Amino acid sequence: MKKWEVVQGTVDAAKGEVTVDVNRLGKYALFNTSNQVRFDDIPKNRWSAAGIYALQSLGVVDGISSGNGNTAASAKPFADAADIPYFARGYADQVRQAGLLNGYEDGTFRPGNSLTREETAALIYRLIQHFDR
Repeated sequence: MKKWEVVQGTVDAAKGEVTVDVNRLGKYALFNTSNQVRFDDIPKNRWSAAGIYALQSLGVVDGISSGNGNTAASAKPFADAADIPYFARGYADQVRQAGLLNGYEDGTFRPGNSLTREETAALIYRLIQHFDR
């Protein structure tokens, strides 16, 4: 299977159990969707919808509220913040605050650049550390 598939289940909080009926072997991930936000700009049939909602259920993304850009007031903007697309600025600030991506020594984010292997490895390591807390 190459895409996420939603499988409904039941939660017994008292027992600490989740019950799901599946009809085939495979890898499954458990996501809490009880407090799921609905993104008005993400149609259900969009290719990335399941992944976006999976990340939202983990607290990695939360969307951008209309008008406020969802940026952190305490974060100093990247020197090239104007080059970061408007819809992504809040996310750039969030990953910086979480310590996942810190930008470059000159204070830039360089949104047009691809990550190097070293940067990718560092990001994966930081993600693992972030979710192991």
